[in-house]
Amino acid sequence: MAFELLTSQQARDILGMAKLTGTPVVTLVKRTNHVYRLECGAESFFLKLYTKDWYGEPASTGFCVDHEASAWRTLTAHGLAAPEVMFAAQDSDNPLQRPFLLTRALPGKPLTDLLHQADPVQFRELLEKVGEYLRRMHSIRFPFSGYITSAGLDAPPAPDQWQHFIWTFTQFKQEARRVWKEDQAIVPVALGQRIEAFFAQHAPRLEAIYQIPRFTHGDCHAHQFFLYRVNDSWKVSGLVDMEVASAGDTGADWVKMVLELAGTFFSATGWWNSLFTGYGEELDFELLKLRLLAAGHINYTCLGERSWPGKRAQILAHVLEASNWGELFDTARIVRSVPSRKL
Repeated sequence: MAFELLTSQQARDILGMAKLTGTPVVTLVKRTNHVYRLECGAESFFLKLYTKDWYGEPASTGFCVDHEASAWRTLTAHGLAAPEVMFAAQDSDNPLQRPFLLTRALPGKPLTDLLHQADPVQFRELLEKVGEYLRRMHSIRFPFSGYITSAGLDAPPAPDQWQHFIWTFTQFKQEARRVWKEDQAIVPVALGQRIEAFFAQHAPRLEAIYQIPRFTHGDCHAHQFFLYRVNDSWKVSGLVDMEVASAGDTGADWVKMVLELAGTFFSATGWWNSLFTGYGEELDFELLKLRLLAAGHINYTCLGERSWPGKRAQILAHVLEASNWGELFDTARIVRSVPSRKL
């Protein structure tokens, strides 16, 4: 459903619901979902409306509000920095006549912006801090998989209802086979067979990981981490956009992270080493490759100038044939000509 742009009066009324005063400057940050920045003096807030087509009628998006707010509250309860939820309207009894989420802006800047400006020492420290945050987030366990909500997770996902592929191995396998079926028109048969063999070899280890659901962001891009400097050290102030936050396979977060970082920084920087240092362990190389092979092509092409070069078959062959982290994240190996990236 189309949504008319937020008015100044509506913005004032919403701030009033959160016991805040002032006349904010309203800026539309993005559409679908609609996100607005409300700047009021020295303070800034973000208003999120769930306007994607698949959410249906506005009244039904109260679940989305509860879901995202609950994810941040879960992180806070475990001692992790997260955006402060100022107001979570789960019904339509408000000036917008639809559910919305209002949060306080995080201090600092996105990780990727800071990395571009950092010297080598700061570059490593920033990545280590994010790796540590990921480790602590991924250590949060749940009894069952599914979306994180205020209702808790006291039962497994209903088998007759929609499930996200990060929730269960069965769903991951179904999604992978759907992707590979679409690939058949553009991927050589021999390459497809090699991918199937790789899946058969490593799938049992991945299936075991799914048996212990952990806090998973679900759409974990590097630029969603915010950090700030205090007492000559970097601190993570939070992680934004919890729209997919689930109990499930934490490896899904690493897929989005490495796709963006490998498309932004040359492999010569060894950026993954600092992430692993902060995380406390190196990832399972073969299982990350398996997840990358199962990821639809849009994941490789949706990052603008940071997207991986090459056609689908070239990228799949590159991932499959990589024997170490340096080879995997050296996207210049995919094709001869690659977009300009920062060192």
